[in-house]
Amino acid sequence: MKTTKSIVVFLLTFLAVVLFFEFFLSMCGILQPIVRIDPDKGERYRPNITCSSPFVSEGFGLAKTNSSGWFGHDFMDMGADDISVAVIGNSFVASRQVFYRNNYLALAEKRTNEILAYKNIPKTVSLFNFGKEDLPLNELLYVKEDLDSTNHPDHFLILLNEGTFNVVSNRYVARYNYENGKFKVDTSFKQAPFVKNYHKFEFFTESSVLFLVHRVKSHLPKIWEIFFDKFYIPSKNENEEEITPLVAINDADKAYIKELSKDTRVIFLLNVNPALTNEITSIIGSSDYINIQPILLDMKKRGVDPNYWEIPDKVGHFNLIGHKVIANEITKKMIGIAIEDKH
Repeated sequence: MKTTKSIVVFLLTFLAVVLFFEFFLSMCGILQPIVRIDPDKGERYRPNITCSSPFVSEGFGLAKTNSSGWFGHDFMDMGADDISVAVIGNSFVASRQVFYRNNYLALAEKRTNEILAYKNIPKTVSLFNFGKEDLPLNELLYVKEDLDSTNHPDHFLILLNEGTFNVVSNRYVARYNYENGKFKVDTSFKQAPFVKNYHKFEFFTESSVLFLVHRVKSHLPKIWEIFFDKFYIPSKNENEEEITPLVAINDADKAYIKELSKDTRVIFLLNVNPALTNEITSIIGSSDYINIQPILLDMKKRGVDPNYWEIPDKVGHFNLIGHKVIANEITKKMIGIAIEDKH
């Protein structure tokens, strides 16, 4: 009897601790699963949550989604005097590494509107973040078409970097397939057993405690590095692989770029090496673009790396300086668009 009572007390205490941590982690935004599965569009960010992660080493890793499940402010059409720009791309658009006020989109929007007001140009520019981690071109094209049908932005700014190309994604998402010269929407993710049963265990997929367990498990190979930090000396096979610059774009990705370029509202934001820049500009023809690679390379030559994070001592997404420089380049383009739109 005493043993049974002890077991019951232990289980109840354990349950109380788990529930406390579930509440604490979720309410404080310390660690929350950010992805859910939309029945029609597949994996999307959960709306109206603040998410961060102790496993993120670049910046704070703190971000808040809006009511539509994207970062930054909700899309809103402010009328004829407002130029709405939907910005689409991978994690370099989402930019969860910095507070959103420091994101190059927020900076460019603020600076553009300040200059337009100073010049007495009766226009405003609104930049909306539709960035999503690991966004290959076949999914990017679907997101763009979906946004066009629901929000009707005046322009699309589409980031193309080397992480955009030759990406094979196994995520549960709607995408376009390019076969025999035609584009066809692929929603086969709906037939996956996990997706079919998703609603049955959706509560568990949103659990912060279970998400923490999953993240800890995925980081077990790095346990010694996490505990001992700079005192840890990795073995040779644990060093990061040398990154080889992409030198060619496959035929399918070329087709997706060509399809995107058919929309005269599309402006490409290019952050690729010179060889790929030449290839992309030949594909998009007369389409408008902003090439941010030269200014970023110039920064590196002057000893300032826009992708370097000092505390973790690693190169990754854009840091605060990188965001400021990119914002300046976007601001120039937005002012030009506003002036042209005025006439």
